[in-house]
Amino acid sequence: MALVILCLEGDDIAKPLMDIPSPEYAENERNALTELDENWLEIAPHLLDFAHTVPQDDHKEYSAEIRLQYFGNRSVSPETFENLIQVVGDRLYMVGIQQAVRFQAAANKSPVYLLHFASPIEKSLSTKFCSSTKNYGVSHADDLGYILQTSWGQPWKSKEEWAKSRLLINVWLSFAKTGVPSVGSTEWLPVSRNIKRTGDIDYVKINSYKDVESMKKPSLNFYEFWTSFAYSPY
Repeated sequence: MALVILCLEGDDIAKPLMDIPSPEYAENERNALTELDENWLEIAPHLLDFAHTVPQDDHKEYSAEIRLQYFGNRSVSPETFENLIQVVGDRLYMVGIQQAVRFQAAANKSPVYLLHFASPIEKSLSTKFCSSTKNYGVSHADDLGYILQTSWGQPWKSKEEWAKSRLLINVWLSFAKTGVPSVGSTEWLPVSRNIKRTGDIDYVKINSYKDVESMKKPSLNFYEFWTSFAYSPY
């Protein structure tokens, strides 16, 4: 059995995974963003971690295609910082997670469950990775702050945050006890075993402790774009 948790920002599944690329590329670090903008073709293969999985002769072509997809004709700057967050989040987490649940569901005899945690957090892990204190939404691993004792999570100030903590703890406990995660009365279907590389993904989305819904979508966050390359970045 497998329980896979996604942490994404906001109410729309198409919004970026909020994971700050690195302290150097914080929104308020204009000089670093300018350097990235001017040297995108050289830096992108390393920032997006495909320098060793894509032939070197294709690095510039891949980098240019990725930039066009996420930035269009705009420069990398504080004004397009959320675009940078999205491309890094999609490359490092979103596409790989989707591939993982598809492959696991097709190969495993036991069911695979996917959770989209989309509820804004009071204390985000992202503030520990950069000098900016701006709340960009849900960050990678923010859910752990509700389940385990961490340096960025508890103690919560509001009843709503404690309620979310109990909700997520129950997800873990129910899955550990029965092999089937539970989120109250919301139906949670496992990812289809026949999904493979295409097909709709079943998952549960937590918008808040009061708003939990069953979802079904063909893909999340430019999955088709990243899997269309001749040489997979993965």
